[in-house]
This record gives sequence, C-alpha cells and structure tokens, in this order.
Amino acid sequence: MVELVLDSTKKRISIQYESVINHDTPIYSTTIASNFHLYDMVISQNQPGCIVHLTSATARLLYIDNTTQVVNVANLQPRVLPRNAKQLAYDCNSTVLQVDDLVIPLSWDQLQDRNRGKSSTSTTIAVGNSELYAGTICRVKHILQSKLFLHNDSIKAMYGGMFVVDASTVQKFST
Repeated sequence: MVELVLDSTKKRISIQYESVINHDTPIYSTTIASNFHLYDMVISQNQPGCIVHLTSATARLLYIDNTTQVVNVANLQPRVLPRNAKQLAYDCNSTVLQVDDLVIPLSWDQLQDRNRGKSSTSTTIAVGNSELYAGTICRVKHILQSKLFLHNDSIKAMYGGMFVVDASTVQKFST
C-alpha cells in the first residue's frame, strides 16, 4: 500500500497498483485483488492524471491541481509500453512512501520528453527546478532493477508505478 499525504489539504489517500506489466499490454489491463489501483491514463483533453479508484464502470481520477473527477471507464485511453521496455514484476505492497508535497502525476509523453538523451538502462530524476519539482510523483520509462535507489538528492526509480522523486520526503522505505 502506498500512502500519499497531499500538502495542501493533508488528506490521506491510500492506493494500490498493479505489480506486473508486460510488453505491449495496456497499463490498466493487469489487475490485483483489490478495488484500488493506480494506472497511467490520459483523458480526452490530454491532461495528465492518474486513477486512484477503479470499478467496472467508473474511475475516480486525481489531477495535478489536487481535484478529482469520476469518469466512465469506457472513456479511458490505455497507454502501451514501448517494445524495448524491460518487463518488471514488483511487489508494490512492500514499499511505503509518505509525501509531504503536492502530487503531480506526469503523462508518459512528458516523461519521454524529459528523459531524451539519458541512459537507456536507467533514469535518474533529480530534485530541483532543473528537472522535476520536489515531491513530484511520476512514471519512469527505464529501470535498473526492481527496487528504488536513493542517491544523494535523487531517486532512480522504475516504471510500473508512481514513485516519489524527492528523497527527503521518504518517511519509510522498505523492499
């Protein structure tokens, strides 16, 4: 279970997301034994957001401005992983993160733009205005292995979920 604390409201949102992503598979197609999922998605306006609650008919979306909206599942557009992406099996329940900042989900295209010219085997997202703002939650394209790496003020993260960028905001970390 991943716990997010939104700085503006101090509202706690407990979410759980898929643990296995395969090549050429829509990200929201893998399910786990829970009604709570976190999936990468894009709505019709191409506004970045993420699903914090999903049922067979509706999904509750969390946007960058901290607002939520309920939409019809049929209106969601799946994002397909690139063929050169590494397959990942990761138990997200073993990692607990607490974020004291605004949650800012980024779309897959935005991450690709930010990661141009970087290593093809791993992605380091630095803290600060030069890269992503502290506390940003994002989906990362490349992985090194199935764990988070804390290195100075940055985190090397994997795709397959949303992860904290600012190492100083990690209150509890376990693998």
